[in-house]
Amino acid sequence: MKKIFAFLFIIQFAKAQTTKYDYKIELTNSNKNMSFPFKNFLNNVKTHLLMNSSGEYFYATQDGSVPNDEFEMIKIAINSNGSTLKPYQSEFEYIIPWFQKNKTQKIAFKTKYKTNWIITDEVKKINGYICYKATCVLEQLYEDDFVEGQNLTAWFTPEIKTSSGPNCFSDLPGLIVQLETSIFNFTLDNIENTTEEIPVSIEGYKIYSYDEYQEYISK
Repeated sequence: MKKIFAFLFIIQFAKAQTTKYDYKIELTNSNKNMSFPFKNFLNNVKTHLLMNSSGEYFYATQDGSVPNDEFEMIKIAINSNGSTLKPYQSEFEYIIPWFQKNKTQKIAFKTKYKTNWIITDEVKKINGYICYKATCVLEQLYEDDFVEGQNLTAWFTPEIKTSSGPNCFSDLPGLIVQLETSIFNFTLDNIENTTEEIPVSIEGYKIYSYDEYQEYISK
């Protein structure tokens, strides 16, 4: 019997219906001895993926014990509060917030990610789900070119027939149950239907294009 998900999975069939996927977050094994300023607060933070027919939104919440500066650092480090209105694609636009401690204006810039997953033969069970391993080198658009960035490892399950996961990474034949980035591990913790709405833009943030963002931070 599956350990989590008391009631899944009337998922994307109703157009207006939104599904919420909760992920717990921790440092990867290779980073657990690093002295990140927010390290001791990760257990108090969860990330959430909202999905419906209009798009996706990935964001973080905390239990009230995390100081605001550290929480903002965590949100930036994991690219939370990011959204895409073009889901289920290997190349998609993503809005990334940027925290500036000494400025009142919160800013964000639009970029594009590209994920060319390689699905391997490795299989394991995570929270009762049979998951398959996929890897890729994340490419991110800077100016006019895609630049290779961090390595990603995803464990996805075809048992949940939706193509997405943390940071709205998609283009796999099933939900990402666990994602390993260069710093963090995200592991699926719960699924539920919700009345939460997916924001079209990031509330409280001024959205820049990449060029506008570079001009802004160079001032």
